[in-house]
Amino acid sequence: MIKKYNHQLMLQYRCVYLRLILAVLLISSVTAFAKQPNVTITLEHKDSLRTIAKQHFGVPDDWKIILYYNGFQNYEDLPPKASLVIPVQLYKNTTALLRKARELTRLASMEGARILAKEAIEKAIRLQQDAMTFKNRGKLKEALEIAQQAVQAGESALSEAQKKKLQTVSAILASWQGKVQSRKPEQSVWSNTVNKQELIEKERIRTLSDSRARISFIDGSTLNLDANALAVIGIMRENRVKQSLKTDVTVLKGDVFLLMASLGQKNKFSINAPGLETDIRSRKLRVSRDMNNVTRISNYDGEIDVKAQGRQVIVRKNEGVKIKPGKQPGDPRELLPPPQLTVPTPNQVLLSTDVRFVWQAIEGAWSYKLEIADKRNFTSILKEKKSVETNFHWKAPQRGVYYFRIYTIDNEGLAGSYSEPVQFSVNTDITPPYLAVHTPVENAVILDDEINIRGLTEDKATLTINDRKATIATDNTFNHRLKLAIGANTIVIKATDPADFETVIKRHIISHPEEQLLFLDVPHLLVINTASVTLNGRIRPRTQVEINGHSVMLTETFSHVIELTEGEHTLTFKASAPPDQKLNIGTQIETVKVKVDLTAPALELEKISLYHNQAAVTLAGHVSEDAGVTVNAQPVRLTDHHFEYAITLKEGENLFEIIAQDAAGNQTRKRVTLILDTQAPVNVRQTLSKSVVQGGESVALTVKGEDKGVGLARTGHFAIAIDKQLFNGILTLNATENLYEGNIFIPPGIKGSVQVHHIRIRDRLGNELKWEK
Repeated sequence: MIKKYNHQLMLQYRCVYLRLILAVLLISSVTAFAKQPNVTITLEHKDSLRTIAKQHFGVPDDWKIILYYNGFQNYEDLPPKASLVIPVQLYKNTTALLRKARELTRLASMEGARILAKEAIEKAIRLQQDAMTFKNRGKLKEALEIAQQAVQAGESALSEAQKKKLQTVSAILASWQGKVQSRKPEQSVWSNTVNKQELIEKERIRTLSDSRARISFIDGSTLNLDANALAVIGIMRENRVKQSLKTDVTVLKGDVFLLMASLGQKNKFSINAPGLETDIRSRKLRVSRDMNNVTRISNYDGEIDVKAQGRQVIVRKNEGVKIKPGKQPGDPRELLPPPQLTVPTPNQVLLSTDVRFVWQAIEGAWSYKLEIADKRNFTSILKEKKSVETNFHWKAPQRGVYYFRIYTIDNEGLAGSYSEPVQFSVNTDITPPYLAVHTPVENAVILDDEINIRGLTEDKATLTINDRKATIATDNTFNHRLKLAIGANTIVIKATDPADFETVIKRHIISHPEEQLLFLDVPHLLVINTASVTLNGRIRPRTQVEINGHSVMLTETFSHVIELTEGEHTLTFKASAPPDQKLNIGTQIETVKVKVDLTAPALELEKISLYHNQAAVTLAGHVSEDAGVTVNAQPVRLTDHHFEYAITLKEGENLFEIIAQDAAGNQTRKRVTLILDTQAPVNVRQTLSKSVVQGGESVALTVKGEDKGVGLARTGHFAIAIDKQLFNGILTLNATENLYEGNIFIPPGIKGSVQVHHIRIRDRLGNELKWEK
């Protein structure tokens, strides 16, 4: 079993030891008092006050106390054969109490009273100084009374510092999934946990099937428990004077992963299992214990000493060791590397929620463990799976950005390190592609045996007309010339997107090239954004044409312009055949409705942040009328004039142009710039105010930060190292200069060279710079 120290018992022993020292000092002083009562002498000419002070006080320099005590200010004021009282007992009593007060102050300072009991120790020191002042002036009765108060203040400072020095701290259940339970030391039954629950010393915590838990400790370290794990939180003690922390966790069952915030003598974290001890000098490691009580330790940083049954081994970086119950640890072995993911590729955008993962095989691999999350730090795991294959299929719950990582397990069950997270996006395309056919209209009757099919579709779509591929222009419009049969024709226009969704529009057309007097090459419903409309068409030779009752002169192929006001108009064409021509039709009537719309649609965008640290973003807004909306030339589907459009940002600036266009072609344009910032700030330089300290002083650190994105956060934190001891501090931002400043008070007795151990600063989106020496 792991050897643990009882801090409370040690504290009691220390208090008893200090009291014994003080008792010895007091007893020796009282014994001296009894042997030397007050003395009255007659000063002879040959006598010296220094000699008298040395004889009775033992300190020749205190001769002035005798002078002042007897009411004289100067030696010259003494008359011949002056009678002087030597206050031996009063002097010794005062001196002994001051000695005791100074010892109490020294012991209290050693226990950290200058930090933990500042007011009490300052009072004790002030009373000592006052007592010494009265003593040196010969006012020994007043000095004795104040010295007694100084002793009481020193005892209070010592007691307060001892109580506050070692403080029990707690951990937090930062996040959990599934069913997680805990049991405090005084409880006999398990209870379901809640998020952000406080965990105390000796508390047990377990995860059930398909469950996970993440525990955060006061120093920023985290402990992740996989499914079916059981651990006991042992010691969690903070020494507020030394600014140190000791934490101990025992793994009884399952798989746990430890990520420490920092290393050093100040922060000691032990993670063990029954029957073995560890000394951890690593920031990342994994400990597992299976149903047969076999313990496995995988180390991904630094070194770990593992001791069991009298044998100790050193597990170095990227090594693992296996320990069977009751046996010595085996020889450490090299861990297998993580496989490389080949599908999907980094930052790939997938158009389906059915995601297939493929990775390269690792020689010697027994199995693989993969994890999928919707956060880059994997605090929320959507899927975890052990697999002996090199591929895996997963159904994404919705569109968005996801992350994948994997590690390799060898034939001894030792887990290798995680691969770098691979980001990919699922931009599900569950709607058919956009398709609009402007001409011809349904059931049109034309005079020609050919027709132009005009319209608009979306980017990356393919277009067929009557099963023949048609060309799409760069602005996603199309204009396809099609040969017609005389009589009834069915035209099938089909757009297909990359996800194989289709939109089909049919037009039924009648072609009578020899039975019509007039053919109009315009739709029967025309919407324009100008005050003039141009009407194109053809007529038979010498055909007479009227428009709304007014005769017009048209050539056989004509382009006729009519001025209109804003609003809706109906143009009626009447074509009459020449009297000398024998045709089946004498008069033909055609109607064209024209809507003149000179007003652009109103376009409003919903408020969206300029800066983002997640690539998946949704643009949303609404238009005032029936209109088409595009985002960077991509058609957007509207519902009740409202739209939402999912986009995937790239690092840096992303410019989006949103265009609302009504049927008349009136446009409203808006531009939006969104910035994706996933990069942490940069530490340009750092400066310590002191390179060497002697204790009882402050050390200042300035850090020049730089962030090209949203800007620096207001605070950060740092640690400095002095002779392998860590001291933590807070950084505060001077925004005008992008300069962080922080101070740390170094307790008395701490000496040595000063180095920056680590720096943590973030931008306002939470991207964190983790700088370490």
